[in-house]
Amino acid sequence: VRSSTTESLVALGLPAVLAKRVATKRALHLARVSPDAIAKFHATQLNSYDVSGLDLLELRAVYAALPATFQNDLDGKKASYRTSLRDKLRAAIGDNDNKCKKTTLGLRRLPPGVSRPGVCRGRRRRRRRERERRPRTIRRRRRIR
Repeated sequence: VRSSTTESLVALGLPAVLAKRVATKRALHLARVSPDAIAKFHATQLNSYDVSGLDLLELRAVYAALPATFQNDLDGKKASYRTSLRDKLRAAIGDNDNKCKKTTLGLRRLPPGVSRPGVCRGRRRRRRRERERRPRTIRRRRRIR
């Protein structure tokens, strides 16, 4: 991914907006690197992958790519990078549940094999709970078309 350009990513089948985002956000490159290779990164190299500006799905992908333990982490800087990323992820999950915001890409159609980001499950759950709490006589009936 590091040597890929926007044009080469579009040629592989990614939408132009997504290809530009993957090419410009270096932190997304971590999602394609093996955890063993990330464990060997130097602490300054790892800190150069800035995760600010990533949406919830992207944060989850980067966090999932990080190993549980790092090699040669005597001062704990690599582990602190992982915990700070986890804290940002938890904050993003809280924001997503509260606001039900869309993905930053704004794509209507996703490329094949990519799961759908930005699905707001919190609002659906709340509506379902409200329906179940209503007495049977007040519950709305759906029309059959």
